Amino acid sequence: MRIRTKIPVIDAVIVLTEKIGSWLERYRIRVYAAQASFFMTISAFPFLIVLLAVVGRILPENGGAIKDGIISAVPESFAPLAGTVLDEVSEKSNIRLLSVSAVTLLWSASRGIRGIGAGIRNVYGGKPEADPIKYVLRGLAYTLLWMLTVLMTLLVWVFGDTVTAHIRDGFSGVLRIFSSGAFLVVLTAVFALTFRGYSGVRTGAGTGFFSGLRGAAFAAVGWFVYSRFFEFYIEHFADYSYIYGSLASVIIVMLWLYSCMEILLIGAGVNTISKNWRKTASP
Repeated sequence: MRIRTKIPVIDAVIVLTEKIGSWLERYRIRVYAAQASFFMTISAFPFLIVLLAVVGRILPENGGAIKDGIISAVPESFAPLAGTVLDEVSEKSNIRLLSVSAVTLLWSASRGIRGIGAGIRNVYGGKPEADPIKYVLRGLAYTLLWMLTVLMTLLVWVFGDTVTAHIRDGFSGVLRIFSSGAFLVVLTAVFALTFRGYSGVRTGAGTGFFSGLRGAAFAAVGWFVYSRFFEFYIEHFADYSYIYGSLASVIIVMLWLYSCMEILLIGAGVNTISKNWRKTASP
């Protein structure tokens, strides 16, 4: 039963919400987002183990700065959990744990990326990959790309704060804005590459890198804005510990990842809709 209020503005919002909900159901956006967020949550702890082990060997004097950067990047509500996990990883890391973590990371993260790819392909209406080996290798390649993006973002946050500490306050704000802009540019490029790689349609059909920038930019800005609002809400209004107890932090991360995966797939939908509009508008 459709709800109508006879108030034009409210009715327009209701109709738009219904259309968006119908579109999400049609392309099973929530299903693919849930699959991707689940496997990415599983890969989070192996990723931390591998990240700290690699950084500890390449930049041993900056290991503490990396940990501080990770803790400062998460909301205050589960910063203690992040600190505890990082301390445990740093103290008990060894070659055997590192090798197992690397395998677990590649498996779980690639499953998450392939879940995203399946959602993107469904939105674009592309064909599934016929070669399973090529499909797995592509998932691993994009997994490494996403891991590199996370590492670059973390380094910008950590060393960006170090640089701004030596600059006057008037310029530190400008530098932070620039670092946020650089983060959005990198994220947009990664999303556009992901759209192109997993669209499942032939090259030249309006799914190239530059054709996907519109939806990629939408998804990148959506991630950034949603993450800021989500962090503000968690820190000031919500207390999930009363509901989920000691699992509150994990649940929060999964909710955040799930919503971000939805935003990414909606970005793919923006590309599809804009392509259809161009076809309709062309004579």
